[in-house]
Amino acid sequence: MKGIMEEMLGFLIIVFAALLIGFFFYGQSSLKGGEVSGSIREKSIDEASNMALSSLFNNKLEIIEKPYIEVIIDSILQSDNKTFVYYGTGIGTIKNKEVVDPLFDYYLGKNHWKLYVIVEKNKSLEFGNLTKRKRLFSYERKIPVPPDQLGKVVLYVG
Repeated sequence: MKGIMEEMLGFLIIVFAALLIGFFFYGQSSLKGGEVSGSIREKSIDEASNMALSSLFNNKLEIIEKPYIEVIIDSILQSDNKTFVYYGTGIGTIKNKEVVDPLFDYYLGKNHWKLYVIVEKNKSLEFGNLTKRKRLFSYERKIPVPPDQLGKVVLYVG
């Protein structure tokens, strides 16, 4: 009888150890999966943000053949209203929101970004809708501003 009890106790210890090892490996694999998915999400947000900023600097409006960023800088420097820029009677006015918002909504999604274009201390313009608590990443690029100044573009992504 004593031998049977010892065998049963040994068998239970082996089963318990196997279950413990199984739970340990299951926990490790799920933690690793969460870590990988987080890094993939971070990489995709980083790529989309860089693409959106590059498009802001490289894409040109068909009407006037100027990059988007130049249109924004012109509107900041031209008027107090800053929501539009006037290029004369042939072209007319161009609204900034109609140019910038669809571009960044395409790359980053609606209400997941906020863009600040700062030309001087008191002259800036903001686009997008993102609360301070939702900010995950920020990107900053320097921009040349006439006459011989340096401004910056700041993008917050959430």
